[in-house]
Amino acid sequence: MTPGEKVIALQENYILDFLSPILKAINKYRKVNLSLSKNSLTITKPFYRHQNILDSAKVNIFLDATANVQDIRSQLRVPKDTPILSFSSLGKDYSNLNIKCMQDFGHASSQRRSGSQYTETERIKALIEGIANKHPDKKIGLIDRKAHAYNHKLPANIVQVGHWGNDSRGSNQFLECDIIIAIGDYTENLGALNAHWQCTTGQIISPTKFSGNYGEYLKRRRIADLEQVIGRLRAQNRPDEQLTIYLAGNWKDDELSVIKSKLSKVNLEKVATYDVCTSAAKKGQQTKRKFIEQIFLHLLRGENPLQESIAKTVGVSRSRLSQLSQTVTVGGYREIKKMLVLLVEAMNKTNIPKNALLELPDEGKWLIQEWLPNFHEYVEKGENIEDVAQVLEVLIESFGENVLEHIPIDTLLGLIKLLLAPMPTTFWQSLRSELDPIPI
Repeated sequence: MTPGEKVIALQENYILDFLSPILKAINKYRKVNLSLSKNSLTITKPFYRHQNILDSAKVNIFLDATANVQDIRSQLRVPKDTPILSFSSLGKDYSNLNIKCMQDFGHASSQRRSGSQYTETERIKALIEGIANKHPDKKIGLIDRKAHAYNHKLPANIVQVGHWGNDSRGSNQFLECDIIIAIGDYTENLGALNAHWQCTTGQIISPTKFSGNYGEYLKRRRIADLEQVIGRLRAQNRPDEQLTIYLAGNWKDDELSVIKSKLSKVNLEKVATYDVCTSAAKKGQQTKRKFIEQIFLHLLRGENPLQESIAKTVGVSRSRLSQLSQTVTVGGYREIKKMLVLLVEAMNKTNIPKNALLELPDEGKWLIQEWLPNFHEYVEKGENIEDVAQVLEVLIESFGENVLEHIPIDTLLGLIKLLLAPMPTTFWQSLRSELDPIPI
């Protein structure tokens, strides 16, 4: 080829390396990330200004109750083997703090529909009013999304209002409150978190890709916000007061486990929204509870709870009732009915005439009439599960197994819950094995 032909061939087949000079000009060949999307090339380089300022200091002290050592090391560009010393106060006693988490409530995001009684807007309104009516003599604080927090028509005993991301962190305005209602499971703005992650690590990741190191980072941020909002009551500084926080949001089990491990002796309870406020539960949950309650009431009255009549009472079709029944138990409506029949029969067996109870010695009467119905109060005062079990054992040994028939069904159910709570996973798995059907 002639020199001219070679020039033409090079121009037609060889793409000049324009990228290397650009990268050298931007970041001197240091770490960058490239992203090509819709014919657009994005070049992201780490932002090291703050790290450089901190590097110039001999000692850096960070005061943050929810800071994570791993995140600090990453953001400061500190090598993995460089030690970071953490200081913290002695563990506080949170036995006076009660956390009631309603995981089935939903996310309660900023985008909320209104209209029917089952929409998120109406359910949140019902929840706020329900909790306020349940605690008329308590001062209550409310934390909600910024777009909605200050638009609620609030009962008189809700004395303080704030919003996530601002009043849920580093604020003492809820110190006079006995109760906090926290609406929604809060996550910081994903775009802002993603931009921060890209600038400090140089890694380009989709904001909604919750995996890898970025996903763990987002999880730590959520837990930090959860820990912060729980801390607004300052329960550790108010040991003589009983304080409660209602978490109405889809917080995950592992997030709640972290909180329970950090707050010593805290009373964390997962509750159904329906049990806190009936009208605040989702439509499906309300319907499930209503039809089970109707079956139970029919049985108590000695009536046959026909599926068609129950469906009509609840306000759904028979086919819809059948679908809902199968979400409760695999056996559906028939199995639910069998279980409730057994419960009613057990309750009827406890209706022993009063003169039979009078035949017991005074000690036996006291245990059945005074101690057992109030066993939960003794547990709160320091009695443990072993103590309760020992009282039951002495009662049965002294007066025979028939003495249990004098105990009200509500007390028996409470005792069963208490005694089964610490059972290992293997115990519950064994209950799932195939059993012979119970004749009804």
